[in-house]
Amino acid sequence: MTETHLQESTTAATTPLAPLRRPFTVPATGLLLLSMLSVQVGAALAKQLFAAIGPGGTVFLRSAIGAAFLLIVWRPHIRRYTLADLRLAALLGLSIGCMNLLFYSAISRLPLGIAVTLEFLGPLGLSVSLSRRWRDMLWVLLAGAGILLLSPLGGAALDIDPLGVLLALMAGLFWAIYIVLNRRVGHHFSDGSGVALALCVSGTLLLPFG
Repeated sequence: MTETHLQESTTAATTPLAPLRRPFTVPATGLLLLSMLSVQVGAALAKQLFAAIGPGGTVFLRSAIGAAFLLIVWRPHIRRYTLADLRLAALLGLSIGCMNLLFYSAISRLPLGIAVTLEFLGPLGLSVSLSRRWRDMLWVLLAGAGILLLSPLGGAALDIDPLGVLLALMAGLFWAIYIVLNRRVGHHFSDGSGVALALCVSGTLLLPFG
């Protein structure tokens, strides 16, 4: 090897590699805001269908169309998963079906803002139970204060359908269950197949209501 080649090899070996460009990712807070926007806009649009097909028909169409779309995208192969995986996906589907049916039934009796406020008590309670840092508790307290400010107080509470309130609170309970199960499904399925299977279960369970 010539001296020139040796110098070039030494220079190449000692020159630091250029840092790899990290792919663009959406921050977790951005994903959360987009999710909230999607859910609330979807609920506001879905409520316009109640006069034609009712809450049951609306929530069935939502689950069925979502299941069909995700099946096309992910094409899950059931034989690849264990019985425990499929059972977990089925439980997630059950929670999705109950949560949406209860919530849509609630907003058929309550203003959308009040129903969402009451439903949010479910994930808020879950946050309180899982929080371990004082900073987390601070955010939970601020969220709780927001719920209190948005809740109907005084004489306005007399005009609220009690059954609608109960349905919204039950929807919040299944929302908390959905969060826990969805996290577990994310650990058992490497892609969106778990959610696709869950929506199939949800749509099947909602068929009688649809």
